[in-house]
Amino acid sequence: MATNDAVNVGLAGSTGTGTFVGATSPTLVTPALGVATATSVNIGSSTLINGVIDDDTMATASATTVPTSESTKAYVDAAGGGGIGSFVFIEKKVASASATIEFNNLDPTYAAYKVVISSMTPSITDQYLYLRTSTDNGVSFDSGASDYSFVLEAFQVAGSGLGASYVGDKIQITTNTGATGVLTNASFAYSGEVSLIDLGSTTSNKQVSFTGMHGYTGPTGINEYGNGLRYTNTAIDAIQFAMLTGNITSGEFSLYGLPTTGGGSATVTPWVAYTPTFTGFGTVASIEVWSRRVGDSLEIRARFTAGTVTAVEARMTLGYNGTNSNVTSSNTKITGVQMAGLFMTGSGVSSAYYNSLIEANTGYVTFGTSGGGSGGVVPTTATNISGSSNVNTFMAQVPVDTWP
Repeated sequence: MATNDAVNVGLAGSTGTGTFVGATSPTLVTPALGVATATSVNIGSSTLINGVIDDDTMATASATTVPTSESTKAYVDAAGGGGIGSFVFIEKKVASASATIEFNNLDPTYAAYKVVISSMTPSITDQYLYLRTSTDNGVSFDSGASDYSFVLEAFQVAGSGLGASYVGDKIQITTNTGATGVLTNASFAYSGEVSLIDLGSTTSNKQVSFTGMHGYTGPTGINEYGNGLRYTNTAIDAIQFAMLTGNITSGEFSLYGLPTTGGGSATVTPWVAYTPTFTGFGTVASIEVWSRRVGDSLEIRARFTAGTVTAVEARMTLGYNGTNSNVTSSNTKITGVQMAGLFMTGSGVSSAYYNSLIEANTGYVTFGTSGGGSGGVVPTTATNISGSSNVNTFMAQVPVDTWP
């Protein structure tokens, strides 16, 4: 409200007759300010932001620019969401005298699932943990006599091999060979990880890989790892864990999934067949070799019939998207010789356990044998892992830096 002095000042010098009326609710007019402009902005730091970029490849990125949300999403999606490590947590189940631990409603569009098992103990000592799958969301779990196959390698610290393998009604995750199964004592509990690949596929068998360790009496431990297959072209929508005998007394089972779409997903390509080059296996026949990309890794599944094997280092070349020898193993994510997967063969060789191996910056996988005095991470000759005319099969996962 104006003061008398302000009114007097406003009327000074005015002449005329009539009644003065002051507005009780004057209309205020906001001036048009226009668009503020600046060459840089400081937002609570010493770094001045001097631009916003709309660049889906981020090729023009710098320390003083910020991207639009659209560009950020496009870049992350194209880059595979950070690679194979982009699993998302789904569910955790805690065992308490549980006959089984089950996960249902698995999304068939996920590229892979992973179950992390922590501090698991059984109700009966020296038992093994196994896995079964379901195609009817857990109404029943497949238990046919030839539904599964697996190869399990297990070693005592400073001890001997304790592996197992068979075709049967389940996939064995832990060992109990020679009374070395998981103990009821919580101090020796089992912890590990089980990965399941492409469960939603309607064209291929389902791959399972696992690794873990449990303690045992005395200053020792049991290290276990292996691979398995579920022989079905039907999508898997539920999985089940159980002990051979008794219940799962305690332990946590955490389920993670790897989406194939949306932010945070990994690049997953379809399986495509290619014809590799073999070394040491003679004239190879009945070649069935497939590969695909999952995140930053090349996955291979192979089956072939050897010719006349020779005493030279056994090898098979890598290939991607239907082309042979167009990709090499990572030069930054592999140090020395590492296990890439499991290798299985027919009769005629002395050892029972075989590995596919990978080295840095090479265009092929090699193979090793755990037994008969041979180191499992030492590439060996074809005569040590396969007989002539044997049917061989293996899986491998190979980190890759550059894709064609």
